[in-house]
Amino acid sequence: MRMRMIGYNYVKFMLKLRKRFHREDDGEFVSAAIYSAKEDEQELLVHDRRVGFVAGTAPDEKQKSLQVGDCMLMLGIPRVDLALVSWRIRHGGDALRWSMPSKSSRSECTMISLPSAATNSAKLPQLKSNVP
Repeated sequence: MRMRMIGYNYVKFMLKLRKRFHREDDGEFVSAAIYSAKEDEQELLVHDRRVGFVAGTAPDEKQKSLQVGDCMLMLGIPRVDLALVSWRIRHGGDALRWSMPSKSSRSECTMISLPSAATNSAKLPQLKSNVP
């Protein structure tokens, strides 16, 4: 597969928990809506993104207490959705020639840090868009 760079290595954003998946020994993936990290108004950037937390890290410990609908300020590394890469390899053919990544391609994010202002939804300004 061929890939091109699309942006920054580290991204600060607001995560709104949508769904939890099965937790493994080495961490957990969740489904989240992604909002901009602006303090005055959060703009919805992505409705549904797979977000990974590495077991034993500060971001993982913080996210364990989140309930669906709660928000948290995060710093993460965007990457191609590895489940999609696996699917493309298994199916081969044209799937290996699809271009990626792009803003519309499936991607995920690995959480690496809690910014000093990390908080929960009780202290956030009203989010610009409601995500069901």
